[in-house]
Amino acid sequence: MDLSLIFRILGFGVLIAVFNSYLKGIGRDDLAQMFTLAGLAVVLMMVMQLVQELFQAIRYTFQI
Repeated sequence: MDLSLIFRILGFGVLIAVFNSYLKGIGRDDLAQMFTLAGLAVVLMMVMQLVQELFQAIRYTFQI
Protein backbone atom coordinates (compact mmCIF):
# COMPACT_ATOMS: atom_id res chain seq x y z
CA MET A 1 0.00 0.00 0.00
CA ASP A 2 1.28 3.38 -0.94
CA LEU A 3 1.88 5.61 2.07
CA SER A 4 1.50 8.79 0.03
CA LEU A 5 -2.20 8.04 -0.50
CA ILE A 6 -2.74 7.94 3.26
CA PHE A 7 -1.01 11.30 3.64
CA ARG A 8 -3.07 12.71 0.75
CA ILE A 9 -6.30 11.61 2.44
CA LEU A 10 -5.07 13.00 5.76
CA GLY A 11 -4.23 16.36 4.21
CA PHE A 12 -7.55 16.48 2.42
CA GLY A 13 -9.34 15.79 5.72
CA VAL A 14 -7.48 18.57 7.49
CA LEU A 15 -8.28 20.99 4.66
CA ILE A 16 -11.96 20.05 4.80
CA ALA A 17 -12.00 20.51 8.60
CA VAL A 18 -10.45 23.97 8.34
CA PHE A 19 -12.90 25.13 5.67
CA ASN A 20 -15.77 23.58 7.62
CA SER A 21 -14.92 25.47 10.80
CA TYR A 22 -14.41 28.70 8.85
CA LEU A 23 -17.76 28.40 7.09
CA LYS A 24 -19.54 27.59 10.35
CA GLY A 25 -17.84 30.58 11.95
CA ILE A 26 -19.31 32.98 9.41
CA GLY A 27 -22.74 31.40 9.73
CA ARG A 28 -22.84 29.38 6.52
CA ASP A 29 -23.72 26.02 8.07
CA ASP A 30 -25.50 24.81 4.93
CA LEU A 31 -22.46 25.48 2.75
CA ALA A 32 -20.18 23.86 5.35
CA GLN A 33 -22.26 20.70 5.25
CA MET A 34 -22.21 20.60 1.45
CA PHE A 35 -18.45 21.14 1.44
CA THR A 36 -17.98 18.31 3.94
CA LEU A 37 -20.14 15.95 1.88
CA ALA A 38 -18.22 16.82 -1.28
CA GLY A 39 -14.94 16.15 0.52
CA LEU A 40 -16.25 12.82 1.74
CA ALA A 41 -17.23 11.87 -1.81
CA VAL A 42 -13.74 12.69 -3.10
CA VAL A 43 -12.07 10.63 -0.37
CA LEU A 44 -14.43 7.72 -1.03
CA MET A 45 -13.45 7.81 -4.70
CA MET A 46 -9.79 7.55 -3.67
CA VAL A 47 -10.56 4.58 -1.44
CA MET A 48 -12.66 2.93 -4.15
CA GLN A 49 -9.63 2.87 -6.44
CA LEU A 50 -7.67 1.05 -3.73
CA VAL A 51 -10.46 -1.47 -3.24
CA GLN A 52 -10.58 -2.09 -6.99
CA GLU A 53 -6.83 -2.73 -7.04
CA LEU A 54 -7.23 -5.11 -4.10
CA PHE A 55 -9.90 -7.14 -5.87
CA GLN A 56 -7.81 -7.30 -9.03
CA ALA A 57 -4.88 -8.62 -7.01
CA ILE A 58 -7.13 -11.25 -5.39
CA ARG A 59 -8.45 -12.30 -8.81
CA TYR A 60 -4.92 -12.58 -10.15
CA THR A 61 -3.75 -14.56 -7.12
CA PHE A 62 -6.59 -17.08 -7.20
CA GLN A 63 -6.99 -16.92 -11.01
CA ILE A 64 -10.71 -16.22 -10.86
